[in-house]
Amino acid sequence: MRRTLLSIISFLAFGLLSNQVLAQCDPPSQLPSEPFCTGAPSPCLEGTCFSTGGSTSGGGTDFCGPGTGLQNPQYFQFIASATTVVFNITVTCNSGSGLQLAIIDPPDPCTDWTAGNVLTCFNGLAGPGIVTVGGLVVGQTYLFLIDGFSGAVCEYLFNDITGVEEPPSIPDMFGAVAGPDTICPGGTALFSVDWSDPNAYKYYWYVKEVASIKKITVQPPVGIDPSVSLTFPANLPEGDYTVCVYGYNGCDTTNNELCKIITLKKIVTVPVDTTVCKEKLPFKYVGAPPPNSNNTFNAPGTFPVKFKSAQGCDSIIQFTLDVPLF
Repeated sequence: MRRTLLSIISFLAFGLLSNQVLAQCDPPSQLPSEPFCTGAPSPCLEGTCFSTGGSTSGGGTDFCGPGTGLQNPQYFQFIASATTVVFNITVTCNSGSGLQLAIIDPPDPCTDWTAGNVLTCFNGLAGPGIVTVGGLVVGQTYLFLIDGFSGAVCEYLFNDITGVEEPPSIPDMFGAVAGPDTICPGGTALFSVDWSDPNAYKYYWYVKEVASIKKITVQPPVGIDPSVSLTFPANLPEGDYTVCVYGYNGCDTTNNELCKIITLKKIVTVPVDTTVCKEKLPFKYVGAPPPNSNNTFNAPGTFPVKFKSAQGCDSIIQFTLDVPLF
């Protein structure tokens, strides 16, 4: 039976405030969630920012009035620590006309929820707003649904949340980081860890020098999955580095991190000089790995010829061809 409760949603029109607040969350996280509400995470929402971009699950027909539906929903679980819950949300949309919000008292299974399970909802939030919901049961789990109105792509930031329990702490990580042992300057490689926890919705990856605590900037530094494809700067010096990861849920991190030592191999440049008679043109550099038409030369000059080293990195032959005129 649908509960009778007090629901107040008020919205502020301070566009400047919206821009200043959202400047703190760049880039926003795209919350992982299976279709509908299954797998909804329980992150610490305070001070966190998300985006409706990248989510495509539908459903929920007429959940917030006739004709309303879901295009790119995201679900959060939260446990009420008071009978009244307050969410401050700031929204900035890249496209569309705002967000649809709903607080749901989910059935079991949650995928069977209908409009009758919706405790309160609102269409079209496109700026700062405060959602206050009363009449909740302390200790009960609810769903907070956020969806782009007509598929709108928006970033939204949570601040000043009251009446919500913090999620459970994240346990220590275990296992090992999988990935290549050798990296080439400017190369991209996939790293992953065989560890997950339902309360860890984000994984921070970073690279540092083994001989110091200096961190290296790699892209991207954050993944929503326990795997990431990292691109290493082309100007990194040769040596050993560690790739590390730890889990995060918005207010708590794992007490430990998992790391893997990798070796960065530099690109080798080797000069090679050759003299041939004019009658020998065109000349093919026979040390080149075929097929490569760029290694056939019709005139004198200096040319780069690219190989793969034994470690799999690029090596450059600086090939100089001299053709005497006599």
